[in-house]
This record gives sequence, C-alpha cells and structure tokens, in this order.
Amino acid sequence: MVVDKKSKVNISQEVLVLSGAIVIASCAIGVSIFLGYAHYAQIVQEQAEDNNAFNALGRVTGKFLPKHCAQMAHNWGNTVIGGASSGIHVISPKNKGEPVSVSIEMIDPKQGVSYISADIRDVGVKGCSLIYDRTTHWSDTCKVVAQKRFSSYKPQRILRERISYLQKPSNKRMNLFMVPLSQGCLTIEKGFLSLKKEKPESALPTP
Repeated sequence: MVVDKKSKVNISQEVLVLSGAIVIASCAIGVSIFLGYAHYAQIVQEQAEDNNAFNALGRVTGKFLPKHCAQMAHNWGNTVIGGASSGIHVISPKNKGEPVSVSIEMIDPKQGVSYISADIRDVGVKGCSLIYDRTTHWSDTCKVVAQKRFSSYKPQRILRERISYLQKPSNKRMNLFMVPLSQGCLTIEKGFLSLKKEKPESALPTP
C-alpha cells in the first residue's frame, strides 16, 4: 500500500484546524454560558436585595403591584406599625385594577391592640393610593384620649348623637372618629395617602 506523504500532511493539518475550531467553539460556548449565568445570578441577587429592602407589608404588596406601590406600603407600614408586634392577612386582587387588601392586628405596649384595614391600589400613571382605617380601644374616656393621644386633631362635629368627628388641620386627609363606650373609648383613624409615580421620593404624610 502506497501512502502519499503530502496527502497525509494535508489531512493532519485539516484535523488540526478542525480540532482548533472545536476548541475555540467550545470556549466560546463556555464563556457564553458563564456570562449568561453571571447575568442571571446578578438579576437574582438584585431581586433578592430589592425584596429584602422591604418590610413584610412591602414584600406582600410587591407580589401583586408595581415596585413604587410596594415602596409606599413599606413606608406606611414603618410609620403606622413601626416596631410593634403585628400579624397580617392579605386578600390578593383577582382582576386588574383591584386593590391589595390587608388586615393587620397590631399590639403596641402603649396603645394596646389595634385593628388596621388598608386597601393599596395601583392607579396607573397617577401612581398609587392607600386608604386605611385603624381601630383602637382605650381604657380612658374619649376626652382624655383626645387630649393625650390626638392633640393635633381638632373637633369638627358629632355625626349623629355620640360619635365625634375630628380632623388634622395640617392634613385634612387624616380623620378621626371617637366612639364613647361604657368602659373607655373606641377610636377609628381614617387616612388617605397617595404617591405619584413621577416623584417616588415625595414624602408620605405622617398619620
């Protein structure tokens, strides 16, 4: 059998070129996979950081509404609930435009037990809105509670016979209703907050 040395050299060179191409392609694929994984890992990390940046109320809201609404819920939760012990029940929206509805039990050493109900809604280009009621029972009379706890609110009128309506002059979206009881007083704080999407840094009103 006669072997053409020239052909053998050509074949060897072709194999070498093919092997080099395979190595280069493998490296390219490996780099692409690595970069893709690194990008994915970065996204996951950023999402985790965003998620961890919110309190429980902000995280729950963020599951159903845009991030700026979650930020609003987070800020409101820090202001109203603070570090008090609390438990949250969430009614998630079923259709577009429906609010995230939350019910909260808050236990505060100074105020006792409060029930808080809030609806957080995405209002599109206008941003987000939050309407809430906080109901608290006090052992003192309504007169004492008004003087000690709600001195910044001013009496407006009696709704019918017994329930007093008060309002905060500095923020007329913050309203207070006081119900005298045989033992103590029941207060219902009703507030409305809004956050424009264009200015997420705007300060939220203090309840």
